[in-house]
Amino acid sequence: MLSTKVIKYLEDNSKDINEIRNGNVVLQNDGKSPPSSKVKIDNDYILSWSVTGVDEPTQSEIDAL
Repeated sequence: MLSTKVIKYLEDNSKDINEIRNGNVVLQNDGKSPPSSKVKIDNDYILSWSVTGVDEPTQSEIDAL
């Protein structure tokens, strides 16, 4: 599940789930295949990322978690 991997990535970078709760990370599922440029798992993908001091994870980084 993408949300679990994003939380793990945040924790590995000294952040936490509050980044999602505060709207700094927005995950989305449109019920269809996400745009190819987006980091995704199944139909879930990262719509937006604005976490101070932490770059958005790459697909490889998410896959490795």
